[in-house]
Amino acid sequence: MDFLLSHFKVSIILPKGFKTVYKNKMKQEFLRRKFEVIEFFYETPLKEHQIIYYLKDVDAAVVGGENITQEVIEKTKRLKIIAYFGVGVDKINLKAAKEKSIYVTNAPNANAISVAEFTMGLILNCMRKICFSHNQLRGNNWQMVIGSECGEKILGIIGLGSIGKEVAKRASYLGFNIRAFDINHNYEFVRRYDIKYISLDQLLSISDIITIHLPLNSKTRWMINKTKINKMKNLSYLINTSRGEIVDEQALIEALELKIISGVALDVFKNEPPSRKNKLFKFNSLRSITTSHVAAGTIEAANRIAEVTRNNIILVSKEQKPLFITNK
Repeated sequence: MDFLLSHFKVSIILPKGFKTVYKNKMKQEFLRRKFEVIEFFYETPLKEHQIIYYLKDVDAAVVGGENITQEVIEKTKRLKIIAYFGVGVDKINLKAAKEKSIYVTNAPNANAISVAEFTMGLILNCMRKICFSHNQLRGNNWQMVIGSECGEKILGIIGLGSIGKEVAKRASYLGFNIRAFDINHNYEFVRRYDIKYISLDQLLSISDIITIHLPLNSKTRWMINKTKINKMKNLSYLINTSRGEIVDEQALIEALELKIISGVALDVFKNEPPSRKNKLFKFNSLRSITTSHVAAGTIEAANRIAEVTRNNIILVSKEQKPLFITNK
């Protein structure tokens, strides 16, 4: 076993923002176990040929948002595990990995609180126009900006999973009337927080704020299309901190242009990073708040993810089955 461990090779491909967390929570343990570690911390996502270079001759890979395509997986020689540094594994070809007997793992629930808190920030911004007021003052325009209180407003949560539940807990204390759409029902939870399950179309048509908390898969891709958006109230806001491809971006732009809805707050996009020519950027901050996929970006969430990721890599190095396999 010592021979195996001494030749266990790990590739770390993560955004620069995770470098300190990796160093504090993972690196020393890997080195203590005599793993050979290759590190690459990037500012912009890698191209396919670069990913192939870093993954083709390693036993384990820690990735943070790269497109792990079938081509990438086919070029690997000894890869045993792809450990996603987060929750959503939609950019990894799970089928191709399974066919090569490569585990794909994630860290479920580790970032739920962080994403929920960020979502609440976006909700409050939509209600009270905080970014718009900030921008006005920076432009030397001292202006009273009138917003709305949260009490008695209807918050529609699409996806009442771990993140959706954390949003609901916080929103209930602000006085929102909460409605939820989910294919799985947890009646104990909704009773505790006075939430009502309704259909997606009902939720879209009555909610003042709609927030999306779904995984991206074949059933959810483009779920919020032009037909669905047109069901929303004229003064409503759509918030998305899950995955960009759940919402038809062009339909959303048209809805803003035609004032079918009041505004959006988006942390995710169809293409990331989005083009500077993306029309979502042409609206002022009353209509469109955009951030760079940072909802999960807290030290606490990253530490929890790092611990899960580290432990799974170690399990595989011992020829044991890791936890939280997503491609069973």
